[in-house]
Amino acid sequence: MIKHRIYPPLNWFDFEQLCLKLWGQIWTIPNEIDLNSTNSQGQDGVDIYGIPKGEKRYFGIQCKNYKDEKKSGARNRITKKIVDTEIQNAEKFNPTLQHFIIATSLEKDKNIEEYVRTINQERLANNKFTVQICFWDYITQMMYDYKEIYNWYYNQQNLNHNKKVSVFFKNSDDPLRVKHFPTYIKLKKVFRLETQKDIYKEKQRNKEALLSLSKNDDFLPIPFYERILDWLFRKKNSDKILSKELFINGINIRSEEYRRSLYPKEVSDLKFTLNSIFDNQFPLSIKIIIDNIGDSVIEDYKLRLYFDGDFEKIDTKTPRISEIFAKTVKHDVFVNGDTCLIQPEKNFLVQKDFFVSEAIILIPKLAANTEIKIKWELISRDYNDKGELYINIEPNFELKTKEYLVLDINDCKEVDEYHYQTYESLPTQPNW
Repeated sequence: MIKHRIYPPLNWFDFEQLCLKLWGQIWTIPNEIDLNSTNSQGQDGVDIYGIPKGEKRYFGIQCKNYKDEKKSGARNRITKKIVDTEIQNAEKFNPTLQHFIIATSLEKDKNIEEYVRTINQERLANNKFTVQICFWDYITQMMYDYKEIYNWYYNQQNLNHNKKVSVFFKNSDDPLRVKHFPTYIKLKKVFRLETQKDIYKEKQRNKEALLSLSKNDDFLPIPFYERILDWLFRKKNSDKILSKELFINGINIRSEEYRRSLYPKEVSDLKFTLNSIFDNQFPLSIKIIIDNIGDSVIEDYKLRLYFDGDFEKIDTKTPRISEIFAKTVKHDVFVNGDTCLIQPEKNFLVQKDFFVSEAIILIPKLAANTEIKIKWELISRDYNDKGELYINIEPNFELKTKEYLVLDINDCKEVDEYHYQTYESLPTQPNW
């Protein structure tokens, strides 16, 4: 049998029933072992009793089902005082016990085990019943050894416990739906005939741009550049230079054919920059919460997300270089095309606990007003579930107009186009 984590029952009754059946098998008396009846005087410190096969006197068990943590958050423990009290109560049981077991749902405690061994030495010397403490680790191991008990407990837990998860977006007004409002440029392109005035203005704009550039010491650290530019833009010199043929890659860029190939020509100021120009794609960053709202542990679970709709792509956040070298990044989201797999490193989710995924990045399609459906499917060892989440992309538009010059009246028209907003960024720096 493949071993995996087994969790204690949530209530004392189920724990007592487990101990009754388990020690019935351990003692080989499944039908003779019994629960001690409760009366006005109590149970005399013994919940379960029986005479194991091959023995002649009674063995007794006291069942102590505790939650792992106190309300304060501190770990729950069996104390020496509790052990002493339970032994004193068990001494009242009639007839006198041969062996007494304290069975608890708590984890092993080395100090208490040592304390019980010391007590046993004293009790053996005084001909008193021996004492044994069995923590949840021991009980779990015995369940593996007795497959019938394991199967009974597994089925009992599934029948009595409701497994249920809630999957939703983090930091969203509507946990099942996210709205995203990217801003794009709606550009009206106006194509009109070029005039002599346009040609003159273009020369002036280019001259101003070059003169402005000459003031940038980082870009043009050439001595006497102001005199060079002044010489270049004197009419007699510029006309002389522009009248000559100039070939680049075998193409005469002074020819009429080449000049006409530059149209339609945008009417804009000539601008030089050393910075990189990027499109602002307005990425949407989402995180998914998996909340265990049932009353049972969910083990070996993973969540698959299937994105269905009109979008560019999905991705994950790129870690910093320092995080990569420090090996501090723990990925739990894995992207493959339009599908995401969320697989936490800690693969169990206890009751009332939740898990938050790392960020998933969705790039919307340019200018698309659309709804994206995310079908999710949770798969775990003994529980599966599925549902849907939604992303609504509702773009805003910044209206702009640009003029383009043409040489033929038949090319005059107006066209609407959509573009990303752009931004400048300094030369790429390492993402530390």
